[in-house]
Amino acid sequence: MLKRLIIAVFGIGLVLAFGSLVLAGTGRIGTLPNEDMSPHPNLNHPKVNVDAYDFDPTPAFKKPISAIKELPNGLNLPSPPSLVYFCDLQYYTGDLAYYWTIPDSYGDDLFNTRFTVEPNFNCTLKVAYFLVISDVQELGGPAGGWGTPDMRVYLWADDGFGFPGALLDSVDIPFASLPSFGYAAADFSAAGWVFSDGEEYHYGYTPIGGPGDTLAIISDDGLGPYAGDERSSEYWGAWGTMQDDWSGDFDYTFEILSERCCSEIPFSDCYTQNYFEPANLQGLFRAPHPSWGDSAWAMRFDVGGP
Repeated sequence: MLKRLIIAVFGIGLVLAFGSLVLAGTGRIGTLPNEDMSPHPNLNHPKVNVDAYDFDPTPAFKKPISAIKELPNGLNLPSPPSLVYFCDLQYYTGDLAYYWTIPDSYGDDLFNTRFTVEPNFNCTLKVAYFLVISDVQELGGPAGGWGTPDMRVYLWADDGFGFPGALLDSVDIPFASLPSFGYAAADFSAAGWVFSDGEEYHYGYTPIGGPGDTLAIISDDGLGPYAGDERSSEYWGAWGTMQDDWSGDFDYTFEILSERCCSEIPFSDCYTQNYFEPANLQGLFRAPHPSWGDSAWAMRFDVGGP
């Protein structure tokens, strides 16, 4: 009997040890069995068949640096946009260096940037500005080579993983209102969208038109002041950050700016004051006092503490 018990215990130990090795080999050490590490699917995605959605956030390969398009030497960058509502302007880009087209040879779409509201502030969204090229002649191409697409600008909530989640709003900019090379403005003020105290949202876009209709957006060199935050992402069969989808490990950030009116959240400090120390109990007072006639007691509190 003892021999069988020893064999059974030894067998169970081998199973547990083997199971531990299998788990360690998955690269998911510390991940709970029901924990979903992939970005959640965006059921409001305007161009994707949800049934065919790729849930794997890791691309099969990284797109080559050779496919990234540099801005031509001597191209004059436009001046920053004039603010419509004279509010705060938030952006994350560094030195501007590249342009990215939708469509491209990889089928990339919905270029976007994630914005974070500063702690202790409420911010009402006003205008999203995109530095775009709508006329390929700005890059030395033929007249009309990119067609005449309109531009649809999206506002998404964050999905909790740093990617676009629920689609909140959209604004269409007609081709006639787009600069050939400059800042396109999408006014979201009518809806009164408010984000508060560390909340995140995304602005992104796609061209609306026929086959071959193209719009380009400008990005920095991937070495800007917020490099490593992975704020800009794209849809390439699944959501992926620009750093993850492209070779070189550079954190390319799109030149998308958010004008918003912010106000500090009113501060309130609620707490309990108590001067009574039960450990130092000295006596008992009655009201009314049987000998002296005292009928009321009061305590003075100081708003400065304790």
